[in-house]
Amino acid sequence: MPRLLGGGRGRAHLIVQIARMLGAKPLAVVGSDSKAALVRELGAEVVINRTTQDIVEATLAATRGAGADAVYDAVGAATIESSLRATRSGGTCVLYGGASGAVTEIPSELTERVNYQRTGLATYLADAEAFRARLGALFEWYRLDQVVPRIGGTWPLEQTADALSAIAGGQTTGKLIIKP
Repeated sequence: MPRLLGGGRGRAHLIVQIARMLGAKPLAVVGSDSKAALVRELGAEVVINRTTQDIVEATLAATRGAGADAVYDAVGAATIESSLRATRSGGTCVLYGGASGAVTEIPSELTERVNYQRTGLATYLADAEAFRARLGALFEWYRLDQVVPRIGGTWPLEQTADALSAIAGGQTTGKLIIKP
């Protein structure tokens, strides 16, 4: 069964649920015990707390030295090297965010052994038919309660700066709603 390494925030919550639904064994990286409990509830088989564990060592231990088949990294500059090292040879590492800053340089020895992808919204919008199909599948899974988005809080528009600070400080779980 494929192993997938994801994380403990909003999009990663969906990745963990979809991976589990499709038969993978998700490993999730989180920054707190409360986030660990949540991703376990969502279906993560192994949870790695990045504040107390080395991500690469813990991933290799959980996969008997092989590494994860697929790694999804939303953080960027601060974590991409660990993400690539945690990916098995021939596996896939997807960078889909840049919360810690843009990735400007990656040692070539890390990308030569894995399939490295940097995606953004434009990647998914380039093929409108494929995008509609993926979005349709996601909404169908939601309708069937197979994936459940987690709302981490609701903030008034006037407190948007506080909400963004909470996200940047890793104090949120799930997606935040800003209300006008």
